[in-house]
Amino acid sequence: MPITNDDYRPEDWEHVELAGSQFMATVQDVAFHYLNPGEGWSPWAEDGDTAGLVAEVRAHLYLFEEAAKKARAEIARVERTARLRAGRRERAARP
Repeated sequence: MPITNDDYRPEDWEHVELAGSQFMATVQDVAFHYLNPGEGWSPWAEDGDTAGLVAEVRAHLYLFEEAAKKARAEIARVERTARLRAGRRERAARP
């Protein structure tokens, strides 16, 4: 049973938009602090400090993973209730 727009509540838009906004705020924060315009990423680890570079990349990945995990959880919550509504809609349409 496909979920349609009718299966979502009006407030679901705000929940999904907030989840996306929080994820994108993390992306923006990392980009602001760690990307040089026109040059790309410039690691803070000193040249040759591979262990420091690994730690730095892991820290960035952690930020993205946590933000993505929270956004996915909120989207899953919204979709779960929409899927229930879709099932009710489908059952109500049966003869």
